[in-house]
Amino acid sequence: MGLPPWLSTLAAYAGYVAITAVTLALGTTARDWVVRRFNLSLNPDPSKFFWRVWQRWGVAGLGLLAPFTCGPYIAAILAVALGSKPRSVLFWIAIGCIPTALVLYALTRTGVAVSGA
Repeated sequence: MGLPPWLSTLAAYAGYVAITAVTLALGTTARDWVVRRFNLSLNPDPSKFFWRVWQRWGVAGLGLLAPFTCGPYIAAILAVALGSKPRSVLFWIAIGCIPTALVLYALTRTGVAVSGA
């Protein structure tokens, strides 16, 4: 699109945080849809990576790993379903999206074309 790297970075970061905020605002409706759509189980299973992260680091660990694993919206739904406060979830996912945005900045700054298509 010809945007400066800092602006594309800001747009990517804003998108991550915005989808998290919208997901949290939709609450149980979104949670129920995602659980059905992706056949997710809210029962702890220590053999799965997500549950080990959740048991060890809670919402902070999930928020920091969300952009690299399941995405911010699924992480937000799962965290709220497990009893986390939406403000805390939004905060940690916003913090966790910073490294992703910085990687995108570095790639666009060096001229690498990052495309979803």
